[in-house]
Amino acid sequence: MRDIVELLYKFTDEICRKENYTEDELWDYLVRRGCGILNCHAATMFGADENRKTLTFLKTAGPVGADLIGVTFPYSGVVGACVTDRKPLIVNDAENSPFFSNKVDKSSGFRTKSVIAVPAVFNGQLLGVMEFINSAEGSFSLDDMQAACVMTSYIAACVVHSRKVVSKLI
Repeated sequence: MRDIVELLYKFTDEICRKENYTEDELWDYLVRRGCGILNCHAATMFGADENRKTLTFLKTAGPVGADLIGVTFPYSGVVGACVTDRKPLIVNDAENSPFFSNKVDKSSGFRTKSVIAVPAVFNGQLLGVMEFINSAEGSFSLDDMQAACVMTSYIAACVVHSRKVVSKLI
């Protein structure tokens, strides 16, 4: 069994080596590195608009994600439930879950089996939802969900910090 603490150390250690990341680079790092740490087949970072109750594909990793960048849809599915409740959610049998919506699978040809969705929140501010899809081990564990929460929270804090740095430069 992999050591979650060691993996999280590697996650934070790598990102701390560079001083200034853009928001785009931070979300990209979370999607790509998080996907590797959790050993899953795909990952997506969604931007959330609480006023309009919509989610937008911002960053993806996986076989079909690139075609979805920029697509916006109303809160629905696992990520919709996650953002509505602002709580992480783990679904290991997507097909039989009341939270799962297969709309994206139908349009992309991808088959979602398991999902972890984590709200990206810092100091009460909702930035989006991080989703990890299809564990290579068949299902996600509670340790996987805790690791996803730590990684997402860390990057959310970095994003807010980068926004403050950028606003000072303007």
